[in-house]
Amino acid sequence: MSEIYMTRETIDKLKDELEYLRTKKRREIS
Repeated sequence: MSEIYMTRETIDKLKDELEYLRTKKRREIS
């Protein structure tokens, strides 16, 4: 397993979590 691949996957996961939290916050505010 190359580190670059792992890093890319981790970044993708973090982006997904950020999007999820953002939409969650927006819903609470609305």
